[in-house]
Amino acid sequence: MAITVTVTYGQRWNYLQQMLDVTQADPLISKIIVVDNGTTDQRISKINLQYSKVEVLRNEINTGSASGFKKGLQRAVEIVDDNFVLILDDDNVINEDSLRILLKYWNEISEMNKSHLIALAGLRMDRKYLIEASLGGNIKYLFPLGNDCFGFDVQNAIGKLFYRTILRKSILKRNETKPIVQIPMAPYGGLFFHKAILKKIGYPDERYFVYTDD
Repeated sequence: MAITVTVTYGQRWNYLQQMLDVTQADPLISKIIVVDNGTTDQRISKINLQYSKVEVLRNEINTGSASGFKKGLQRAVEIVDDNFVLILDDDNVINEDSLRILLKYWNEISEMNKSHLIALAGLRMDRKYLIEASLGGNIKYLFPLGNDCFGFDVQNAIGKLFYRTILRKSILKRNETKPIVQIPMAPYGGLFFHKAILKKIGYPDERYFVYTDD
């Protein structure tokens, strides 16, 4: 069983409702923690009347994505009955078998590595770089290297140009998605992991406000 953590803000009830409809119905999800980051929608304050699995954590103002997810994850750790966490953005809608598949691969990989310190990222069709990576794209040219500026790195520039103009076209024509691809980073939405990993790496850094900052 897993705990879902999401953060919502502004006027996003239409998105949040779709996400909750699916997660509420998933038998592998025991609780849905919704961090209300300063919304003004009164429907969220009454959300657990409609969704029995939901627990709302309220912030009076929008404290940012990192702070919101930190608050939700801290609450998830306090719930001792379930060991897994699935982070979703408030506009993410998982497929019917998504959690079962993530759990299956997590068990296989953790057994192979003899470790619980493993995180999986579900494939999101709104993230082109994740799609490209799943098709066998060169990870080196799809993700920041750690010392670049907005994706630009002098040492990597020529290789990236060759990849994007020559090799990328043939990769995108492929229809076979690899079941598992190792990537250096992933967005919050779609992350799946054992709670033990939080003891190792800690929680999101509250100094980062905007999603892409952290």
